[in-house]
Amino acid sequence: MNISTSLYSVIFQRHGIYDKSIPEPGAINSDSGWLTVEGITQTDEAAKRAIEKLIAQYGGTWLDFTFFNSPAKYMGRFGARAEHTAKVSAGRVYSYYLNNNNVSKLLVSGKSRTQPVMELNELQISDELLAELEERFEGGFWELYYNMSPELNLILHQNQLETPIDITNRVKTFLRQVERLAYTHTLNYPGHRLVVWCTTHGDVLRTFIQYGLGAADATKNWRADYSQVLQLDSVRYGVMAGEFLGTKYQFNL
Repeated sequence: MNISTSLYSVIFQRHGIYDKSIPEPGAINSDSGWLTVEGITQTDEAAKRAIEKLIAQYGGTWLDFTFFNSPAKYMGRFGARAEHTAKVSAGRVYSYYLNNNNVSKLLVSGKSRTQPVMELNELQISDELLAELEERFEGGFWELYYNMSPELNLILHQNQLETPIDITNRVKTFLRQVERLAYTHTLNYPGHRLVVWCTTHGDVLRTFIQYGLGAADATKNWRADYSQVLQLDSVRYGVMAGEFLGTKYQFNL
């Protein structure tokens, strides 16, 4: 079988609403960083819509899901909002599996149901530097960041921080790994479609849509909602497609 016949889709999902409270000094266990009740409900509903869209789009094809998440933790050591989001979405997939709705399996077994990968991580910038830059650019840091302001790019370089292009490149590196995984999966399970579900952050989603998907004009001042989903589908070897705000795009890996 040629790799061009690999069947796969990728779901990017921003993490859900999470507890942003500051833990008490010395606290070990805390709700901080984990999804709130509202965040869990919103994530579950978004996952349900995404799964039903896949089932409607690929009716009659078995869908095999595997989950990956950003490893980010709140304040570096508390709740992992992307991991929690992935587990909630995986739970929704499992409910479809139990009801035999063209969902054949979760490829990640055990309680975790998801695996952390660095390629999905948020921009690694300290809270102190971010606050300083927000003040310096009068609250406009993120839009300047996404649009690669030369002045801001110099600061990023001086602080050894990623630009939007760097983030896009690492996400594409991960997608190329997914493509190889899909090829092996198609060999082992002919006729099944691999769905790789990736929970990440708003900055990664915005950056990738702007520079990876190629929707630069449509992303001006756009911000991903909590639990928002972007679906990408394989077209042929090295090429994927996705729809953003009603427009369809193709891009090379």
